[in-house]
Amino acid sequence: MEFITVEHPYLGQFTNSFVIKNAERCIFVDTGLKSGYEKLRAICPRPDAVLSTHGHWDHTGCHSLFRKEGVRVLAGEGDIGLLTDMSVQWKTMYTDFQNDFSIPPERKTVFDTETCDSFEPEAIPRDARSIEAGGEEFTLLPIPGHTEGSLFVQHKNSGISYTGDTVCGRGFFGGVPQIEDFPRYMSSLESLRRMDVDTACASHMTGGMSNAVFHRVLEEGLARCGELRDLSAAYLRETAGSYRIGDMADYLCGKLGLKAKNSGLCVTCAGLVKYYGEVYEAVGRCLNPI
Repeated sequence: MEFITVEHPYLGQFTNSFVIKNAERCIFVDTGLKSGYEKLRAICPRPDAVLSTHGHWDHTGCHSLFRKEGVRVLAGEGDIGLLTDMSVQWKTMYTDFQNDFSIPPERKTVFDTETCDSFEPEAIPRDARSIEAGGEEFTLLPIPGHTEGSLFVQHKNSGISYTGDTVCGRGFFGGVPQIEDFPRYMSSLESLRRMDVDTACASHMTGGMSNAVFHRVLEEGLARCGELRDLSAAYLRETAGSYRIGDMADYLCGKLGLKAKNSGLCVTCAGLVKYYGEVYEAVGRCLNPI
């Protein structure tokens, strides 16, 4: 059996999709960007199934194309809404923060050209702990926080695991993790501490992680979450709500030595405010009027 990583570059970054293949069958774990469709088809003209680690646009670009061909496409129940209306993703990751950071025109161009059409995949129930797809068995662990329906997917026969965007150490490409629900994200990292892997494959990291590296990256992620929690708490106390998400993102950039704020950091700031804002009497005054 072959385990293949397909890299999809965009805007100086990349996302990965993965192929599990033998002589009889072929399964995709994520499909990357729409422009990677022919690259995936060259490896496997007709997959037996597509599994999603989560529903974000840069991991699902070919999903609807394969679904139109009659391929079974599965996604976590909590992320179905991200795929049935793709415009929701642009709104919640970009438009909602248009007053907080400058959105380069090329970002919208990439989103419009690389995103799959809206469609309804087969939902993986929230309580599912295993699934059969394309004749192969997979162990599942719900890991919400990055998105509601994020999944840790482990191929039973090989022990090779797919972590999506949840396992990213201190952050993507020198930034921070993108976290919609902060306490659930930290809980998911804690749950992954109990997992052992043969090899773990992350969506924005090069190469597979050994079990030791996987656990080191988890610890780095938890440490980064601690920094974000403490810095945001201090900021909320100091400002008492007289700021926008963009101001909070600037503050975190300065404290963490980040190059620039972006949509992922703004999403994380909103997630932090949602959880910690009420404690510091800031909730509702920190979020942008849209």
